[in-house]
Amino acid sequence: MRQWLLDHAANDVPLLMLALLMVASLVMLALANRKPTGMIGQMLQDEAGKPSVLRLCVLWGFNVSCWVVMRDTLRPDGADATIFAIFVAGTFGSHVAVKIGEKWNGVFPWSKT
Repeated sequence: MRQWLLDHAANDVPLLMLALLMVASLVMLALANRKPTGMIGQMLQDEAGKPSVLRLCVLWGFNVSCWVVMRDTLRPDGADATIFAIFVAGTFGSHVAVKIGEKWNGVFPWSKT
């Protein structure tokens, strides 16, 4: 059963999930366009309240990176830990890095200023 799943799902399931994620994001974009003041419309706005394509690009990047991890996980010779680590660091570590960057005053502790 596992071998059949690896033979057939390695190509079909990740591609199907990518298509579903992209269609769902396009539906979300259509709903935001229909009612910009609704919850979905507010999700796609920046801090100034203006529509932001950056948030949509981040969502699409997340969709594609999920597809890459799914494809890598279903490889017959096993998953590569480096790809998974990069995915986790990029997905969850980026917000932490932004918060650290906001708090940093531009001076290293070991500098002589």
